[in-house]
Amino acid sequence: MGLTAAQIEALTQKPGDKLTSQILSPIGGTVVGQSVYEGQYVQEGERLFEIADFSTMWFQFRAYEQDLPWIKPGLKVDITTPSHPGKTFTGNITFIDPNFEEVTRSTKVRVELENPLVEGRRQLLHRLYADGLVHLEAPKVLTVPRTAVIETGPEAVAYVDQGGGAYSRRVLKLGRRGDALVEVASGLSAGDKVVVNGNLLIDGQAEMNRSFAEPAAAPATTNAALTALTDVQRKAVKDFLALADAITAALAADRLDDFNTQAAKSHAAMPALMDAFVNSDKAWHPLLKGIEEAGHLEKADDLKAARRSFHPFSNAAAALAQALRRSEKEFASLKVFRCPMTKSAFEGAPKTSDWIQLQPTIRNPYFGAEMLDCGAEVKP
Repeated sequence: MGLTAAQIEALTQKPGDKLTSQILSPIGGTVVGQSVYEGQYVQEGERLFEIADFSTMWFQFRAYEQDLPWIKPGLKVDITTPSHPGKTFTGNITFIDPNFEEVTRSTKVRVELENPLVEGRRQLLHRLYADGLVHLEAPKVLTVPRTAVIETGPEAVAYVDQGGGAYSRRVLKLGRRGDALVEVASGLSAGDKVVVNGNLLIDGQAEMNRSFAEPAAAPATTNAALTALTDVQRKAVKDFLALADAITAALAADRLDDFNTQAAKSHAAMPALMDAFVNSDKAWHPLLKGIEEAGHLEKADDLKAARRSFHPFSNAAAALAQALRRSEKEFASLKVFRCPMTKSAFEGAPKTSDWIQLQPTIRNPYFGAEMLDCGAEVKP
């Protein structure tokens, strides 16, 4: 029944009129909960008091998902609390709760602390707030400043100084992250000089350079030598290029009505161009086929629809212009430009697209006034 040997021996001397018995706590500690009061009847197994041993205290804190690679049992933790300003208590991590909370993306970590008696009372009181500083064990690893790493997609990259104003793009495999540094598992070597300021500008320029270097989605062309144009073919080509330039100018000026007016002329322009080349050399056929397939433009309800319709037509016209610039001196002044951001112009657009202009000043038909001078000239 939980009685001590001394209590059992005293039972024989207990007066018959004494109706109470003393029940001792099985442990020493501090009462933190009381469920019964004097004169109350209780049943077997009912809780009377809650007693806690405050000689050892638990300090609990939450560790977030990104912190877990650093934390493990046994690490030293320095703990401070406003109730003891200027004093530090030291303990070790003894338990990491395996039940991860999905809502907060964190779990509880427990630190055990000795709680000495000072002047008859425990120093650390129950349910105090406190701050903890975990002493991490970090082996020597390769790190870079966090500002050196660019993560704008599935890859993490950094730019390494090659000297002479040149930079090399490196794809990184990252490890643990700190407040100022991040661990690099692969992609860099010790001693590499990485860009920590202005790397986004370098990355943006590199992306544009790659876009300009990539061929735009265009109809098949030919490397075969093209026969000289006849007078009829030359006139038909000039008329077609003038129409393509007018359609381009309408979109560059964000004028939907002008686009629809010029687009309607394409239905008559295509047969005239095809008829002029009906007996032409076979080397012209891939270029003409691309124009014939893309050259009939329909009326558009808005500028995005107009630019979607314009895209294959423009690439076909640019492919023809490139061939003409190489084979006919008269067309050497034709300008072909490339937009590196066409994918943002309309849904389903490719990364880059070409267009022609009869005038040298760049006027982007895919964005109009929004980014009128976006693009670069494509050389013959």
